[in-house]
Amino acid sequence: MRPLGVLLLLAAFARAEEPVARLKQLLLPLRTTSDVSFERPFREVKQVLRDWVESRMGNAHGAQEIGTLAAQVNNELREAGLFCGETCFGYSPRLSETGYLDEVRLEFRASHLVVHTFLKIQCTFDESAYLYEKRVGGWRRVWQSEQNDYRAKHYFPQTLDNVLTASDLVATVGHSVGCMSAWRNVYLRLWRIGTNGEVPLVDHRQVAFLGNVEPIKTRLSADHLSVEYAVASVDGGRHNRPELRHYQIRGDEVHRVGPVARSALDFADFWIGERWGEVEAFTAPNPALREWKMQRPEFDQLSLAFPGALCPVKKGEWQVALHTDPADRAAMSYFLVQERAKHDFRMVEVRLKPWTQCDWRE
Repeated sequence: MRPLGVLLLLAAFARAEEPVARLKQLLLPLRTTSDVSFERPFREVKQVLRDWVESRMGNAHGAQEIGTLAAQVNNELREAGLFCGETCFGYSPRLSETGYLDEVRLEFRASHLVVHTFLKIQCTFDESAYLYEKRVGGWRRVWQSEQNDYRAKHYFPQTLDNVLTASDLVATVGHSVGCMSAWRNVYLRLWRIGTNGEVPLVDHRQVAFLGNVEPIKTRLSADHLSVEYAVASVDGGRHNRPELRHYQIRGDEVHRVGPVARSALDFADFWIGERWGEVEAFTAPNPALREWKMQRPEFDQLSLAFPGALCPVKKGEWQVALHTDPADRAAMSYFLVQERAKHDFRMVEVRLKPWTQCDWRE
């Protein structure tokens, strides 16, 4: 008869193996199916994996212990055949690329722990993230980011470029990953966490250019969130422009503030291309500006990329010339951009004739 201690140890090993076995049971059938209705298995895979990792955390603390835990977790998943290695990356003509995981990533941050999990989908991974606070007796989950609405036009799987924390705020910036295109959706989200759970404060989605440009930049403090990436210019010749998004946080109220650009030309590109609701706060009280926005020409007809497009009118004021019709050389609009302080721009005026000192046609 075996000693009680040995039996308890064997029982503990069996319990640890049960979630991994369940993951394998859920994932293997997905590798051989072309069915895209993954709601039930995806949701359960994410939850089983998350709960299993949580059960292994215990009182692990410090970078070394957390690193050891991550290695142990990933070794068990690898031995179960749940990773697909290099075959998970890049385009594949197979009907299904699902049914695999990628390595669990654990980030130790003093009193916090961030866990990232990855579920393979077509051409990329559906990444989830979880935030834990150190409490007496172990780690307690206080926030999570999972994509669990699998309806068409509601499922937005993404790669998380960053998970940031400051005070009781959590922000994520992520992007969709396609098989080929460098134009992807960027997702910016902000929550306040507390005893009543998560309060969403920002949920912004925008098509961005993630090709040969700098990585997405994000910063978070107790009262400010900022992010920078590249978006399409209204002028195909310019291709893209920097998108600067700054948010002022006061309690549960969040407002977009400047700067929105670092140059008068970038500001004009922003102002011309965005909806009125986005640019109104950066516009002087001039009815002609709103009227022009309501009748804005189509994007593919606009040009800012020609000599003389940007001209200083006087100190702190710039004329930006916009060519609105390639078939008509005279089809122009002229904007007056005011820089009240460094990078503090606003649109002041629009008209059909240039300011005298900036008439490049003379």
